[in-house]
Amino acid sequence: MAVVIARAFLSNVGPVLATQERSGSTVERLAAFATWVDSGLAVGPLIGGFVVARLGLPPLYDALAVCIVGALVVHRLASGGPVYAIRGIDAPRGGS
Repeated sequence: MAVVIARAFLSNVGPVLATQERSGSTVERLAAFATWVDSGLAVGPLIGGFVVARLGLPPLYDALAVCIVGALVVHRLASGGPVYAIRGIDAPRGGS
């Protein structure tokens, strides 16, 4: 959630800050900002490729499985009710 909010914030505020903070024309300032954004986006795949090459796929799949189970546990604890009540199985029959 924080990543989504930060990404939205950066996409709106970043160009404004870039045009105010750097010297040069507006196009030069926006180009410099775009270069840093592109470089930042390239780091994730590079690190991911390094991790897969170094550790292999089984530890990656294990880590993803643990993250998914953790998210499900947090979701289950946050819901506060039994699963069948969440799905609506206890809802009265007859359309209302």
